[in-house]
Amino acid sequence: MFVRYRIKESEVWEKTRHKTWGELGASILGHWKLFLYIMVLMTGMNLASHGTRICSLPSSSASGISGRSSGPCSPPFSMVGAILGGTLCGLFSDWWGRRRAMIVALLAGGY
Repeated sequence: MFVRYRIKESEVWEKTRHKTWGELGASILGHWKLFLYIMVLMTGMNLASHGTRICSLPSSSASGISGRSSGPCSPPFSMVGAILGGTLCGLFSDWWGRRRAMIVALLAGGY
């Protein structure tokens, strides 16, 4: 709520924002190939991020990775990995570019 009401939008966003849903829809239709690419890319990234749900891991291994085991001190390895990986990939994306960083992160996550 604080961010929504206290932080001002950037000048670039104010100049380029769409005033109505119709303008937004027309813009999406005008860039339909890019929109389709983004939809496929983000669907793939979401499927990859939930990989422990569909892997054939025993439930004890999957719960240890995702931090869902019943013990009070169970290590949530995937949570720590997500925070560190997101931070490092965000840093590297400034050097390599966003697309390359996402591809490297996706390939690294598969190993």
